[in-house]
Amino acid sequence: MFIIKMHLLKFELIIIMHFVQRGVLTMKKIKLIAAVSAISAVFSSCKNTGDVSSSSASEIAKTTALNQTYEIVIEAEDGKMSGDVHSANGRQGYSGSGYATGFTQKSTNSWSYEVNIPESGHYDFTVRCGADEYKAFKITANGKDIGECSTKGDKKFNDVEIKSVYLEKGDCKVSLIEGWGWFDLDKITIKKGEGISSEIYKNVDSVPINPNANEKTKKIMKYLAENYGKKVLSGQYTNHGYSTETDAIYAATGKYPAIRGFDFIFYSPSIKMQGKDTNLAIEWSKKGGLCTFSWHWFAPMDKAEFYTEKTNFDFSKAVTDKDIALKSLDELKQMLDKGEITEECYYICRDIDVISEQLKILEENNVTVLWRPLHEAGGSWFWWGSKGAENYKWLWRLLYERQTKYHKLNNLIWVYNGQKGDWYVGDDLCDIIGEDIYPDKHCYEAQGKRFLDAVGYSGKKIVALTENGVIPDIDLIERDNVYWSWFNTWCREFIVDGSGNISEEYTEKSMLQKVYNSDKVITLDELPDFD
Repeated sequence: MFIIKMHLLKFELIIIMHFVQRGVLTMKKIKLIAAVSAISAVFSSCKNTGDVSSSSASEIAKTTALNQTYEIVIEAEDGKMSGDVHSANGRQGYSGSGYATGFTQKSTNSWSYEVNIPESGHYDFTVRCGADEYKAFKITANGKDIGECSTKGDKKFNDVEIKSVYLEKGDCKVSLIEGWGWFDLDKITIKKGEGISSEIYKNVDSVPINPNANEKTKKIMKYLAENYGKKVLSGQYTNHGYSTETDAIYAATGKYPAIRGFDFIFYSPSIKMQGKDTNLAIEWSKKGGLCTFSWHWFAPMDKAEFYTEKTNFDFSKAVTDKDIALKSLDELKQMLDKGEITEECYYICRDIDVISEQLKILEENNVTVLWRPLHEAGGSWFWWGSKGAENYKWLWRLLYERQTKYHKLNNLIWVYNGQKGDWYVGDDLCDIIGEDIYPDKHCYEAQGKRFLDAVGYSGKKIVALTENGVIPDIDLIERDNVYWSWFNTWCREFIVDGSGNISEEYTEKSMLQKVYNSDKVITLDELPDFD
């Protein structure tokens, strides 16, 4: 009996070493190792009686599998496929016997694979995918969105990491939502993770990048840094010129958000409208609230639209190496007349000056602004993101230098919201990094992947959820250690119905009440006095 046991243990060790050297343990391999371990353990437990219990063998096999470093490799071609989805082997660089393709955005398409999770906890996913162009899709676990994957568009397979995903013990159905479609899925690797370290909340920048920032702005920046990783500030965008959303939240929760979101959308010179948000922001600040502004910038020329597909405005024609940031409009007009700059360049500066007038009014009324211009540029659906990263970075620098050095605006905390690492404007040109996320309705996950993506742009900046469609569950934020500096729910249907009452279409009323009354969430009444 002793000889048989020793041979089995040797065989088990050989199998483990073989797979460890290859770097992967698939589900089949785990089961094989567990089976051999179980047989070995059973012989060991028999002693001299020769009693081999099938129930004890099963339990020992299960325990042995858990003791291994947990890693499952799902080869996509082995998944359950329907519709146009099928296996193929035309794209080079795949693992296994092929990959899954045929994601043609048809409603009948599906791909899934079921695994067994040995224990509840945080796991890391590595998704290997490829496409001829940039494409994006989502991975789900038991129907919950765990993160978005995007291809590089270089025709090769590349790895996308989704770290710190919390999975419950037991069966787990891994699937995907096609999104843009027209990509190939090679494999998905799942392994035990360590969760998000609290170290990322330490040593972030706590001083504004503008050395001349006023005292209130410095206080707010310091407060955000000190609070980071401990609590989350509540935020709510309001429909332009109205307070419907914040009033509805107060009626439902007894609380106002700490941050209110505004927009300079109706201040653009190319449209004949006059906004109201400047005055509303002054009123909100007097109540002790924090203010954030975005700018849906209507194109300075051509059609007065901000969506790329609706205007022919080409801001890349404005790009110049001439020093224009500190010149007056009269000086810029002279340069235009001499052919030294283009009309696009001149009118961009004109619009910046108009918005700067509103920001100056806010500064004169002691309002600090969490300033989030040129948002969501990496998605390219807005004209300021339609001409690539380098042109975007030129525009951002122009905006920063003109507003900070020419208009001498010292009440701004600059929030980069380009949503891509290779579009990042640099640590010297922004104070905070923001991400905008619109998950499925009632999906209350903390969105750890996007959070970690944004942390990775710099490593030194506070990260905020600058727009959200669904309010994340504060319990999941705490569980996953995903402490966005603040969240800021978008307006209208994302929070209220047509009658101005709380809508439960995206966030249920019970969740809204839970979040706003949590001791981990800061509301208006809990903010310190920054004046």
